[in-house]
Amino acid sequence: MAALTLNQTNTLIKSFHVQFSNSQASYLGHFAENDPFEPLSSVEHLIESLERAGRPVTIHIYPNTGHWFFESDRADAYNESAAKLAWARTITFLEQTNEKG
Repeated sequence: MAALTLNQTNTLIKSFHVQFSNSQASYLGHFAENDPFEPLSSVEHLIESLERAGRPVTIHIYPNTGHWFFESDRADAYNESAAKLAWARTITFLEQTNEKG
């Protein structure tokens, strides 16, 4: 699958606004600082779209990481400390979200 261009990504993110507006979910995202598949500009648009829709959003950017930083079978990209932190944050997010109902 080819990566989307920035314009394609922005168009897609903007179209999600309607879907986000109808959502009742809280959102958590983990992103690499250096990821050609998910550039930080796209992450910023995602955050803006979720916030405009009034949705709770928590985004974490992991410094000195690239795409696949969470994948332990990708020795070329895996970042153990970032992956462990992302996992811990995910568990905390899910516990807190479930407490809220």
